[in-house]
Amino acid sequence: MTKTRAAARGFSLMELIIVVAIIAVLAMLAVPNLMAIVPQAQMRGSARGVASLLQQARIMAENTQKPTRLALDCRPSSGAPPCEARLYSAAFKPNGTLDKWVEAPFAKRELGRTVRVAAGASTPVTGSPANVFWAVYMPDGEVRASHEPWRLIFSSTNSRVTPWELVVNKASGRPTLRGLQ
Repeated sequence: MTKTRAAARGFSLMELIIVVAIIAVLAMLAVPNLMAIVPQAQMRGSARGVASLLQQARIMAENTQKPTRLALDCRPSSGAPPCEARLYSAAFKPNGTLDKWVEAPFAKRELGRTVRVAAGASTPVTGSPANVFWAVYMPDGEVRASHEPWRLIFSSTNSRVTPWELVVNKASGRPTLRGLQ
């Protein structure tokens, strides 16, 4: 009868303190690792977003039989919006010349605030405040770009975040993503 009453009483205060201390130590070990995952996921998501817009531009050019343009805008000035990638469709004048680029609805990706983009071989994206990188897909499959080779490097101010490389096959226009070690 005594053993049953002792077991029914519950946990002692000392047992509860030990369990809480163990949980606190495990949380202290896990939080830094979890905090490193968030910027890495943002970087990978930004690179994937631009890659998907490139695919969308290629398909849109084929379907509409009009040139489409992807513009990547990363203004470094303070107060500017974060890097953005936008998709545009060509609008022509009656005489057949290009009138303007019309932004495609729902075809805009905001990249993370800490994302930095380098275009070409190793040139950082700086200079012109707008459209620092652009790619134009023609209906016949031809692709033109502002930078050669077709390579974008996504990196971050956080040195622990693995950079991502976006390479576009010039012949097919298809993007390929890979993490850089």
